[in-house]
Amino acid sequence: MSRRLGRETAMQTLFQVDVGKIDADHALAYVCQEFAVNDVAAAYARELVDGVLANRGPIDETISRLAVEWSIERMPHVDRNLLRIAVHEMTDRTDIPPNVAINEALELAKIYAGDESVRFINGILGQLVRERRLEAEALDDDEASNAEALNKETSNDEALAEEEASNTEVLAPEALKESDKAVEGDVPDA
Repeated sequence: MSRRLGRETAMQTLFQVDVGKIDADHALAYVCQEFAVNDVAAAYARELVDGVLANRGPIDETISRLAVEWSIERMPHVDRNLLRIAVHEMTDRTDIPPNVAINEALELAKIYAGDESVRFINGILGQLVRERRLEAEALDDDEASNAEALNKETSNDEALAEEEASNTEVLAPEALKESDKAVEGDVPDA
C-alpha cells in the first residue's frame, strides 16, 4: 500500500511541477504535508520523482513514439504523469514487474482521470510491453546466433589444431632422421 501511495504522491508532485512550474522539492513537500503521506511512501515518491525528472527526455520520447497522433504536450497532465511514472518503472527500474507498473497506473487513472484515460494509458503501456518483449526475443536470437557462431569457430579451431598436431606427429620422425644424419656427417647427396 505504501508504494501505491508513493506513486500517487509522485503523480501529484509531477502534476504540480507541470502545472504550477514549481520546484519538485517544494511540490513534494507540499503534497506530503497536505495528504499526511507516511515516510515510506514519501521516500518512494521521492525515488519516482527524481527518476522521472532525471530521465524525462528519454521517457517523453518513448511516450511520444508510442502515442500515435498525440503529442506529449496535448495529453492531459494526469495521463502524461501517470505514463511517465509507469514508463520509468518499466524501463529504468528492475525491481518493478511491468504488469505491476501498468496495473498501478491504471488504478490511479481510474481515480484521477476517466475511462478514456484508462484505455489510453493501457494502450500505450501495452505497446511498450510488446515492444520490449520483441527486443528481448531479438536479443535472445542474436545471443543464440552468436553462441552458434562461436561454437562453429571453436570447432574449426579445434579441428585445425588436431590437423596440425597430426601433421607434426607424421613429420617429426623424418625430421629427426635428417637431423641425425647431419650430426653424423652423413649429409645426403643433392
